[in-house]
Amino acid sequence: SAMELRFRLGAPVKLVFPWGEELLMQGQASVPVTDGLLRTLVDRATGFSPYALRGEEAGLFLPLEDGCRLGLCGEAVMQEGQIKGIRHVSSAVIRLARERKGIAEAQADKLIQNSTVQSALIISPPGRGKTTFLRDLIRCVSTRGFRVSVVDERRELAAVREGVPQLDVGPTTDVLSLCPKAQAIPLLVRVMTPQVLALDELS
Repeated sequence: SAMELRFRLGAPVKLVFPWGEELLMQGQASVPVTDGLLRTLVDRATGFSPYALRGEEAGLFLPLEDGCRLGLCGEAVMQEGQIKGIRHVSSAVIRLARERKGIAEAQADKLIQNSTVQSALIISPPGRGKTTFLRDLIRCVSTRGFRVSVVDERRELAAVREGVPQLDVGPTTDVLSLCPKAQAIPLLVRVMTPQVLALDELS
């Protein structure tokens, strides 16, 4: 199944699969990326609010429903050496979240030793399923009764909406969304006293 939708101004929309990119077709024709299409994507992702398109908190991405996200490229708006937003969007990518329950069961069993969960670092090239695997690993560890706190800075792991995770991260998991990791980690350790702390995109 497709992993991404790619939009580049002046080029056709493409679907990204593990084997490469393919044109998105509408009937017999490809779908062109126009400035209007890019503006519509951003408007819908921000709820038509120009204040939502700020880069400092979001890192030039916008969370969408169910763990998907919209990443943006264009002209960075800089202030005091920091990215504060983006304008003149020239390309976008929608990362499609997937839920694959059971893929981390064996690894969860290996991580749990003497009633504790060992530390783990998940590494692979981009687009190979690290977030999908981590989400299922969180669910597996939580299902085994451990208190898990999740730093979901980009709202990709749990996709919390109105306080309810839209993706299954287990029954004993607490999620803090849209908070920078440097602030979220000590806060969760103090407030939620987790046995396991999980986060995506460590860098």
